[in-house]
Amino acid sequence: MPKAIVLTAGHSDASPGAFSPSRTFSEEDLATRLRDDVASRLRAVGHRVIEDGGDGVNEPLTRALELARKYRGLGHAVEFHFNAGSKQGT
Repeated sequence: MPKAIVLTAGHSDASPGAFSPSRTFSEEDLATRLRDDVASRLRAVGHRVIEDGGDGVNEPLTRALELARKYRGLGHAVEFHFNAGSKQGT
């Protein structure tokens, strides 16, 4: 089996993470968009990419773990996340 790059987006519909102050975006939205963009760019240059959901779909963490285990040793696994905290966070 050829090497693969497993890309997964942090959070999911069940646990969307933090929201922007306007509530326009969630961590889940941004991680999914980033994963989809990176996957598209990697495929365009010939890489085999496995995602935890189709474009715009973000599966729960259990799916990301299944994929990482299934393809362990056959390439790389990357999970996209954003850190968020209160305005007082340091």
